[in-house]
Amino acid sequence: MKEFDRSFYRTGHPKAARSGCRLQSRRPIFPMGFDLYYVHLIEFNVRSLLITCLITLLSTSTVATGAEVTATYFSGLRDRGLFSLAESVALNRLAADDLSNDERAALSLELSKTFAQHAIHTLDTEQIDLYQRAESVIEKFLAVQPRHPRALELRLQRAMIDLERGRSLRWTAELTRSDSAALSAKGFLKKAATELQTLSDQIHKAFRRRTRGIASSDDRVDPAELYQWEEQARLGAAQAMIAAARLNPRGDSNSNRALQEADRLLEKLARGVERNPITRSAKIWRAEVARLSGDGQAARRRLADIEPTSLTPQDRDAMAAVSVRILLDEDKPDAAAELLVNYRKERGSLSGELQLLKVQTLVELERAARAINVPELAVDVQRQIDLAVERAKVEVGGVWAYRCRLAADAVGNERQFGPEIAAQIERAERLAATGKTSEAADAYFSSAEAMVESGDSSAAAKYAFRAGSLASSENNYQSAKKFFLAAAKFDRNDPLSAQAHLMAAWCAGRSSNSQKAIAEYRRLLEEHREIYSSAATNAEATLMLARLEESRRQYSRALPLYRDTLTIAEKADVARAGIARCLDRLLAFLAEESAQADDPKIREVRQQQLQEWSNTASSEFADLAAGLPDVETRWSPHDAEFAVVAAQRLSKLPTNQTDLALNLAERALRSSEFQRPNDREFWQKIGEAADGLRSAIRVSAGDFSGGLADDSELRRMTVTARISLLQDLRLRLSELSVGPRTQCGRLMLKIVESVEGNGSRLKPAERWLLAKAKAEADIAVGELDRAEQTVEQLTQMAGSDAGRMREAAQIAERLGERGAERTLDLWQRITARLPAGSDEWLAARINSVEALITLGRLDEARKLIRVTRLLAPNAGDAELRNRLNELDAATNSDSARPNSR
Repeated sequence: MKEFDRSFYRTGHPKAARSGCRLQSRRPIFPMGFDLYYVHLIEFNVRSLLITCLITLLSTSTVATGAEVTATYFSGLRDRGLFSLAESVALNRLAADDLSNDERAALSLELSKTFAQHAIHTLDTEQIDLYQRAESVIEKFLAVQPRHPRALELRLQRAMIDLERGRSLRWTAELTRSDSAALSAKGFLKKAATELQTLSDQIHKAFRRRTRGIASSDDRVDPAELYQWEEQARLGAAQAMIAAARLNPRGDSNSNRALQEADRLLEKLARGVERNPITRSAKIWRAEVARLSGDGQAARRRLADIEPTSLTPQDRDAMAAVSVRILLDEDKPDAAAELLVNYRKERGSLSGELQLLKVQTLVELERAARAINVPELAVDVQRQIDLAVERAKVEVGGVWAYRCRLAADAVGNERQFGPEIAAQIERAERLAATGKTSEAADAYFSSAEAMVESGDSSAAAKYAFRAGSLASSENNYQSAKKFFLAAAKFDRNDPLSAQAHLMAAWCAGRSSNSQKAIAEYRRLLEEHREIYSSAATNAEATLMLARLEESRRQYSRALPLYRDTLTIAEKADVARAGIARCLDRLLAFLAEESAQADDPKIREVRQQQLQEWSNTASSEFADLAAGLPDVETRWSPHDAEFAVVAAQRLSKLPTNQTDLALNLAERALRSSEFQRPNDREFWQKIGEAADGLRSAIRVSAGDFSGGLADDSELRRMTVTARISLLQDLRLRLSELSVGPRTQCGRLMLKIVESVEGNGSRLKPAERWLLAKAKAEADIAVGELDRAEQTVEQLTQMAGSDAGRMREAAQIAERLGERGAERTLDLWQRITARLPAGSDEWLAARINSVEALITLGRLDEARKLIRVTRLLAPNAGDAELRNRLNELDAATNSDSARPNSR
């Protein structure tokens, strides 16, 4: 054997010691494997020697069990990275019904280990899912077999999952400086450390019972296995404490206590034989504890005391990682880089952790080059960082390549903006990661302002935009508007400028419903259309302005804006639906104004406008319908909305567009039949509306007998659609001649019958409408006896509501003499509830007079007229007074009684 040269661990390499180079003065370490010039004498204490002999005697007498065979098989698959195959095999075997409890325990353990190890090589949601599945496998077995002989081993695996989750999150917290990730990591690590220490004590007790021959549930487990589980639990607990300590600042009291406890556990484990992997791991981890405690020399000594002949490649990688970190702690990135270069030459490649350390080492070198103002060296190191990241992607891939990229990105901001602005960006990112969104937005904007001063307006726009996005996510629209407007001004030539300006307008619209806020929203949108007329955002700004005008009921202003976007393919469906809504609401408004206008001139103007807009709507709906996609499967929600709105309005226009209306309704119905899982509720409503509309259009066209050809078509309509159709039919009933009126009445009765079955779910207003329609339909088909009964029902439903009593009285009047008594009673009750002298009061008195005339009670009618004139001689308008005069003349003449109203 070669003579042991201690100078190797002090200088890093014997040649360096002789050359007097810079490395010698930095005193780097190199305890690793390619030139080990020492032999370390192993010292056993009495306890560990006795335990080792006992384990050897017990284990050499056992034959490989089924669990060992299973473990060997799955371990081989995991070592080759065949995680999916191992998971599939385990799941298939666990699905068998003829498995013994021991076989199921072994498979559950290996499946959990596979999920957990697979998770280490994944990220984000997939990683969380795999860890949860690993936990679920163990928990599911223990729930059924809590006292199985290998339950302790399964619980150990469950605790190790928490350890791995915590360690993975610890890496994320270190590389991204995320406080939320650090908090989650601490939670998992604390839980793992507590459970592993508890398990260590429980396993030790089981080991003592077993070696003393005391029968227990674990008597089928070899003492050697129990001792191995105990060591694994202690090592895992120590690793959890060390990982938790790394999340706290150096010198923190909690970290010091955790490191001391971890060192106590590791010291006991390090007394074993060198060929035991746990012993070697314990010694390497003790070196890491010394490093974290700030004692680099002690860490070097502990590494130097490890017997080199029993080291595995993984052990050497772990020792190299500790060595590199010691050098980085001592601010010697050049020595760390040289160590890694030499180690690669010896080993041929670097592990994932060493790849990450290489990137971190190069990052420190680049910072040092910039600090001493050597830009050429900084650029060269930057190229090496990029190369190292790419090499990590090829050689190790997965999560370690991702971590290398995170480490490389850490210096990116410094490289681009300098240390001061980079520090501001880092502060903003940390605030955002911890949920302090408002503070993060302000920090990002401060960074952007500093970038403008340094001349980097493009980057300033990006960070100001980020500030605006964060502020808007908190509903802080005033600040968000300010940030977005600044982002738009920083660099007008950047495509981000148009997006920022549009977002500023959006924030102005969301900030308040005040007239001032709405005016600013409109101003910014109009400004956007002018400044960014050629930008892709112009169409969206136009639609936003159109929606604003539509929401303000300025339909004639919204229409040209919607029309402007029809030529843009991706906005055409939105524009079509907007045009349909505006035309529909404009026509409804004009119809209402025309009906309510008291001034004949105003009424005439409104009727003329209504006619002109009806012609426009008829023509435009036809043109827009031609632009719909040919296949309904490609229809968007906006296409369906256009079809329903246009069909509904076309069916009411006097321009005879029934065929087009029916075509649109049928196409909307077909479009709703295609499965769209993401918006199923919307398409269901479209289908229901289109189905009811299709029937309503046919009925509106006068097809009362075939409009609803059978009951199945009626049942397909929703209750709401049937009630809406019933209302339309009521309004048309008085306009029809005798034959069509009878057909319409029969259809109304059919609809009433179909809806009455839902009585418990109907609203009071819907039940009232149903009773009115039933009475009117009975009168239309000549069922006067039944109509009288329904009028009686209406009277009871009306109660003391004057409006409802008036509607019931008007229906009773249609029964002629058969309903005159009911009509008189209702009008008299209505009169008693109205203020004397009002127009409504006079109209009710006039209706009472007409009912008396219908009953032939002329004396009472004349008396009522005289009393009415005495009570309110000047009541009513000219039309009401004329009616009263006509009735007075009729009751005092010998001519035929006037027809009841």
